[in-house]
Amino acid sequence: MFKKVGFIVCILCLLTCEQQPKQTVKVSQKTINQSKETLAAVEETDFEPFDASDYLSMKLLIGKSAVFQKEKIHNLHVEGYNSYDINPQGLITAQYDISNNYSEYSYTKAGLLKSIIHKQHTPAVTYYTNELFYAKDGTLQKSEITKYNQQTKQTTKQTVTASNKLQKNLDYFKVSNEESFTINRKKRIIRTYKNDLFFCCGETMPGKNKLQYYYNQNQLIDSLVINGLDSKKKMTFVYKYSN
Repeated sequence: MFKKVGFIVCILCLLTCEQQPKQTVKVSQKTINQSKETLAAVEETDFEPFDASDYLSMKLLIGKSAVFQKEKIHNLHVEGYNSYDINPQGLITAQYDISNNYSEYSYTKAGLLKSIIHKQHTPAVTYYTNELFYAKDGTLQKSEITKYNQQTKQTTKQTVTASNKLQKNLDYFKVSNEESFTINRKKRIIRTYKNDLFFCCGETMPGKNKLQYYYNQNQLIDSLVINGLDSKKKMTFVYKYSN
């Protein structure tokens, strides 16, 4: 008798379960976006403000002169971007890009930028030179620019004394005051954001971009990963050193 009753109860349970409609959990797009924002906010808490003013920079961070000097780095090749020659003082003496152009830099005994020469490998033509002249106290007084027009074969010279124009020479290889950085010291990541990046050969990263520099225990940058927050594009640059 009990077996029959149990069997009947099981049948009723099965019928009841089949008749109940399946419940679907719906998650709104707003909830998903809020979750993403929450995760991003949590991730940002792992980073603290960072002063990158002692880094050499030319659109992208290059490295610290003091570190180059300590590690006796003589050359840095950022794959797909630029190569740099570095002197024993950790200063950049030459810059080569992948579009066949290069620049040379010389310095005073005090380490102040003395001249800039922009050239091309083939043919070996100097596009222009910029000589800088300082007062005894190290104040930049003037610059003399000589330009050569390859097509017309004409040479023009210009003397610059306006302080606002001279300032551009003092900003060479310096991090822009408009840039702000954060750092995750545990994971060795330096982070910043930039809009509308343009690279050689028509490569672009339009819109807002997140740049993350990964550095090693010697404070040398190993790689840079750029994620396009608007374009969804991604670029990776690997830093290789020679000494």
